[in-house]
Amino acid sequence: MDQAAHTHSHDYPPLTQAQREAALGEAEMLARQKNVSLTRQRQTVFELLLDAGRPIGAYALMEKLSKKEQRGVAPPTIYRALDFLVELGVVSRLESSNEFIPCTHPTDPHDCIFLICTCCKKAVETDNKDVHAALGKVASASGFKTDRQVIELQGLCSDCQ
Repeated sequence: MDQAAHTHSHDYPPLTQAQREAALGEAEMLARQKNVSLTRQRQTVFELLLDAGRPIGAYALMEKLSKKEQRGVAPPTIYRALDFLVELGVVSRLESSNEFIPCTHPTDPHDCIFLICTCCKKAVETDNKDVHAALGKVASASGFKTDRQVIELQGLCSDCQ
């Protein structure tokens, strides 16, 4: 595979128990490094994302958390947890659908390209340094400084074609 591109699938197949535990361990390690607290509730939201098997929105997560906690959870609660997890780098937000997916390689800094199937909703995260460098050059040539790059491509995955 080209060293400039690598792919990480965020839904098929489901995470193994070892992958799930590794992702949780990385989240805990990153929180310690940044001197922030991965509270029980934040961890539970992250676990729900790891178990979802596909991108999921805040309100669907709120319902799952309410069922798990056996009490009502308000939207600000879930949004605060998601904001924390995104800032920590263990969760990515799909801008076009306002849904979230876990990043199972948060210790590897990168800009993502998301490939999103409009049929089955499968989301695959890939990274191509050449694409991001080219976009950076375009922005720079225009006198524009980017804070982050988010690229989402929508279409049909190989299973749905």
